[in-house]
Amino acid sequence: FNIGLRTLLEGARMTATVRNAEGDVIRVVPLLFPGTYFVQTPATELLGLESFEGSESVTFTIEEGAAIVYGVWTDNSTQDPAIQYAVQP
Repeated sequence: FNIGLRTLLEGARMTATVRNAEGDVIRVVPLLFPGTYFVQTPATELLGLESFEGSESVTFTIEEGAAIVYGVWTDNSTQDPAIQYAVQP
């Protein structure tokens, strides 16, 4: 599972909150990115986790600036790719 972030001109200060399937908070990670920045990296690296079980969720709260956040993964059986854009509740 990879997470992609693309900040707009002003950059972004945000917090990522990782929860398990029961909704319990596993980790809270403050993130700061400069303007017009792009990264797509394994979620474990971005969030400082050893692994994902597959039932976790990640919520991004943008405190300042603006960014586009998405998750991408590949099905291990079919090798089909998938993407999920973060949506504002």
